[in-house]
Amino acid sequence: MSNCSCLTYRRRAPLAALALLSFPLVAQNQPAPQMLVFTVTTIKPDMRQQYEAFQKEVTAAHKKAGVANRYVWQTVTGDLTEYTSSYPIQDFSAMDGESVFVKALGQQKADDLLRRGATMWTSIRRGVLIERPDLSVYKEGTAQILPLALIFQTTVVPGRESDYEHWLGHESIPANKQGGLKQLWSYQALLNGTSEYVLLYPMEKMATLNAGPPSWKMEGGRAAAEKIDARIRGIVADTKLSIAQYRADLSY
Repeated sequence: MSNCSCLTYRRRAPLAALALLSFPLVAQNQPAPQMLVFTVTTIKPDMRQQYEAFQKEVTAAHKKAGVANRYVWQTVTGDLTEYTSSYPIQDFSAMDGESVFVKALGQQKADDLLRRGATMWTSIRRGVLIERPDLSVYKEGTAQILPLALIFQTTVVPGRESDYEHWLGHESIPANKQGGLKQLWSYQALLNGTSEYVLLYPMEKMATLNAGPPSWKMEGGRAAAEKIDARIRGIVADTKLSIAQYRADLSY
């Protein structure tokens, strides 16, 4: 995997689930970007069956509370005890007041549900992802979920955010689209205090990785793609990747 966040697979890094990143500026008179609340949970190895049953209850509560959707992903490389879930919110005001669980179940049942869940995990983190449609590629104009996703978490050198976004939007994405890229979902996230981006590349199957990144099929081939990668040096501090499986049975 190179140290860029285009679709390259040469540099290997420890598994990192969806990260919590710096808040993006939204231009005036532009529609507010979609926001996702996401939770990354590491579970006790002997609690998988109980935890997945618990996740079905959590998903049912979100549905009862009127949340538009809830997606659950299970890590398939790295830490196999890791799950990531997400649901959309209109803005931060949705995080005020009663929780989804209280709205759906009432305070006592919500407390009981979360108390049971706490016996199953070893760590839990929550953050907010902010969609970047200007740095994304959507199949037929919409994000379409596939069975797997290659996930890039990229930390940008402070003060180089505009350089990274220009490179991603004007060099990396066009090169990959020329090579046949159909989908790439880009996000920024809120929490860590660093400038980080999360890119998701949906895949039908693991064998997709055998061909290398789509940019290798651009005019000029792999050599041209690697020149594009090289131009990100000094802008990106770190890139980590994971591969996750979409759990339709735990989602809606």
